[in-house]
Amino acid sequence: MWEALQEIVRQQETNINQLVTEIDRRRNSSSLTAAIRVYIVDFYRSAAAGQGDRAADLRVTLTS
Repeated sequence: MWEALQEIVRQQETNINQLVTEIDRRRNSSSLTAAIRVYIVDFYRSAAAGQGDRAADLRVTLTS
């Protein structure tokens, strides 16, 4: 899980603290760990599909 987060923050040019804070802010009633896992799966699923909508959405939020 941590290796995936490191790769994501490298691609998004942010840091783990900012990414996890944003995931925490956007999560519903699930635990933070579950929300992080869902984010990782969604990120790579979107990348594999060539979309990246959710990841791009978060990247805009983090860099604004």
